[in-house]
Amino acid sequence: MKVTKFKLKMFLMFFMATVTPIIFFIALVYILGSNGYTSFESNDSIIKLGAFLTLVLSFFLFLKSYYDANKMWTKVLSEIKKGILAVQTGDFEHKTSFLTSEEFTELELAYKAMTEKLKGDKKEIEFQALEIYAKNMEIQQTNIELEASYGQLQATINQLNDSEQKYYSLVKNITDIVCVIRLDGSIYFINNMVKDILGYSREEVEGRNIKELIKPDISDSFFEKVSNGLKTKNSLMLELELVTKDGRIVLSEATLTNFVYDGEIIGLQAILRDITQKKKMEEEIIASYKELATINNLSRKLNATLEINHVSNLVVHEICRVLKNPLCTLRLLDETGNYLIPAAYAGEYVIGEVKSVSDFSVYDIKNPLFRKVFETDGSVIKHDVEQSNLIKKINSTKKPKEKINELLMTPIKNNDKWLGVLTVGTTGKFTSRQKSLLSSIANNAAIAIENARLYDLSKRNFIKTVNALIAAIEAKDKYTEGHSHRVSKYAVILAEKMGLSKEQIDEVRVAGILHDIGKIGVPDAILSKPQRLTLDEYEQIKKHPTISNKILEPVGLTDGTMKAITHHHERWDGKGYPFGITNEQLSIEAQIISVADALDAMTSDRAYRKAMTEEDAVREIVKGRDTQFSPRVVDVLSELFKAKGAQIFKDDFEQ
Repeated sequence: MKVTKFKLKMFLMFFMATVTPIIFFIALVYILGSNGYTSFESNDSIIKLGAFLTLVLSFFLFLKSYYDANKMWTKVLSEIKKGILAVQTGDFEHKTSFLTSEEFTELELAYKAMTEKLKGDKKEIEFQALEIYAKNMEIQQTNIELEASYGQLQATINQLNDSEQKYYSLVKNITDIVCVIRLDGSIYFINNMVKDILGYSREEVEGRNIKELIKPDISDSFFEKVSNGLKTKNSLMLELELVTKDGRIVLSEATLTNFVYDGEIIGLQAILRDITQKKKMEEEIIASYKELATINNLSRKLNATLEINHVSNLVVHEICRVLKNPLCTLRLLDETGNYLIPAAYAGEYVIGEVKSVSDFSVYDIKNPLFRKVFETDGSVIKHDVEQSNLIKKINSTKKPKEKINELLMTPIKNNDKWLGVLTVGTTGKFTSRQKSLLSSIANNAAIAIENARLYDLSKRNFIKTVNALIAAIEAKDKYTEGHSHRVSKYAVILAEKMGLSKEQIDEVRVAGILHDIGKIGVPDAILSKPQRLTLDEYEQIKKHPTISNKILEPVGLTDGTMKAITHHHERWDGKGYPFGITNEQLSIEAQIISVADALDAMTSDRAYRKAMTEEDAVREIVKGRDTQFSPRVVDVLSELFKAKGAQIFKDDFEQ
C-alpha cells in the first residue's frame, strides 16, 4: 500500500505525540536511577515524577498535533467553502488552492472536474431552459386557445351530458331488448325489457350465456353465423327464436353490431325486437294473399272454359292442390233437383279406388250424409265419415293416422239456386281458413257451372238452329244433302291429324257445318241447274261466302270460324274468290275447310256429273297442291288416305 507524504506526516505527528513521552519517561527514570540521586526517597518517587512529566509532555504534543491537523483541514474546508460559494453564484472559473499533498491534490482535481462538469451541465441546463421557455410559450398559446374554446367545449360537454341522459332514457324505456354480449357469450348488460318479453329480470340474465336464451337447435351456430356476417357488414340483421322463462318461443328480429373499445372488438351489441305478432300478421296476410291468388287463378281458369265437364274437373283438382287434401268430389243436382249426381273427383285416395264418376253412388238430397248441408245452407264438417261407403272402403286400407278423419261439405249455390255439393276429406282437422277458402271456391264454381250450363243450353239451341238452316239449304238441292256435315267431319279429321288445338278443332267443326249457309241467298234455279253454269250464274254462286259472312256476323262466332267460312273458296295461289287473297292471308282453318269441301264435292253426285271415286278425288286434290290447296293440308290428306284408304270417308260422323 502506498504511503503518501501527508499520511506519513500525520503518522509521525501522532507517533511522536505518543512515543516521545514514553521514551522521555524511560530515559528520565534511567538517568535519575543510575546517578543515584538521593533527593528521591525511593524508585517509586522517581517513576511517579517521570510519569507526571511524561503526561505533561504528551499533552502538549497532542495539542500541537491537533492544532497542526486542524489548521490543515480548516484551510481545505475553507477552500471547499469558497468553491461551493463560487459555484452557487455561477462562478465556475474560481480557482481553489489546496495543500500540495497528493490527497489534497486529488481532491483539488476532483473538485475541478466537478466544476467543469457543472459548467457543462449549466450550458445544457441553459439550452434546456431555452427549450422549456419555447415550450412554455407554446403552452401559453395553447392555453389561450383552450381558454378561448372553453365555452364551446363546455357547451359540447353539456350537450354530451344531455345526449347521455337521453340515450340512457332511450335504452331504459325502449320497447326492445338492448344488450351487450362479451366474446365468450356472457351477457354484460341488458335492459329491463327482458322482463316484459322473456319474463326474466336483469339480475337473472346478466352474466349468463346468450345461448341459454336462444332456441337450442340454433344456439350452437349463432356466434359462427354472426361472426361470418359481420366480417363483410357493419351490422347484421337476422330472425332469432328466443326462449322465454316459461318455455315459450318468441320470434325476434335481431340487429347486431361489433362492440369496439380502443380499436379492439370486445363483444357484440344487440337489439332484439319481438316480432311474434308481426310475423303472425304477415303470415295471415300472406295466407290471405295466397287464397286470393288461388281464387283469382281459379276464376281465370274457369272463365277460360264453358265446358261443364272441364269446369267440374278443374274445380276438384284445384281444391286438392290448394288444400293438399287426399279426396274431393263434386256432385251436381239433376234436373229434378232431388238427386246428387257425381260430376267430378280428384285426390290420391280416390284415384286408386274408382275408375270413373259412374263408380260413385247417386244420393237423394234427403240422405243423412248431405241433408244437413241443405238444411243449414252452409258448410258442414262431418266426423261420422264412414256413413259414406267409399270413405269406409278407403279407411279400411289405411293406417290410423292416414284414415279420412273429417269431411267438409260446402253447398254450391248461385242466386239462391242449388246446384250441388263439394265434399273434401282430410286426415287431420279442417281450419276456419280452409273452410272459408272452400266457400269462396264454391261460389266461383257455382258461377262457372251455371255459365257452363247456360252455354251448353245455348250451344244445343244454336246447333238446332244451324241444323234447321242446313236442312233448309239442302232442301233446295237434293244433291247437296248431308254435304255440310260431311265437310265438317273431314275437316275435324284433318285438324286432329295436324295437331291443332281443341279450340281450332271446334272452329273447323262449326265452319264445316256453316260454310255454305250463304247459298240460302242464291236462287234455287242456279243451285239445282243440271247444266254447267253461265258466267253470270257462276258470279251469283261466288257471292255465297260473302252472304254467309253477313248472315253469321250478328251471331258472334269466333274470328277463326268466320274466316274459315268466308275464305273457304280462296286459293293457295290467290286466284280464288270472293277476295282473291294469297296463302299468307289464309288461316289454317280456311285451308282445311277448302280441302274438305273439295273432297266431298268430288265424291258426291251432282246434277251435271257423277261422283268420283275416293282415290280419284284424292289424286285431283294432290294435283292442286301449291296452286289451289295448301301443301300442308294436302300432305296430311295424302298420308291419311295411304294409311286408311276409303275408310276415312265411312267413319260415323259425330255431331
